[in-house]
Amino acid sequence: MEAAVRSFPPVDPVTLRWEWPLWFLASDVDPTQLATGQAKQQAARDSEGIAAIHTVLSDSDNWMSVRAVREAVGMGEARVRKLLSRMDSDGTIISRTKDYRQRPATEYRLAGALLRATEPTEGDAVA
Repeated sequence: MEAAVRSFPPVDPVTLRWEWPLWFLASDVDPTQLATGQAKQQAARDSEGIAAIHTVLSDSDNWMSVRAVREAVGMGEARVRKLLSRMDSDGTIISRTKDYRQRPATEYRLAGALLRATEPTEGDAVA
């Protein structure tokens, strides 16, 4: 429970537990760790988005740019970048930076996915 009052200093949030017929202070629960309904909905949407990106990347034999992923899943750029960043940090996908038209571009693929035999890796010499 949180409270906002204009005439007094701010009140720290507390957690309450319902035990029929009264509410009791639940000091063993951290109020900052509780998920709100909105946070649960966002987590569900993020899980769906990650699953969609995973499907797109698993169907592709090549590295994919943010734009290609975005067009394939039909999401906005900011959301795709956020989800790709989360997937990259947890090791689900890997990323690399390439120069595309003299500008750096990040590309992604699933971690552990096989590269095409014709595609050079970072250690290969390119003529």
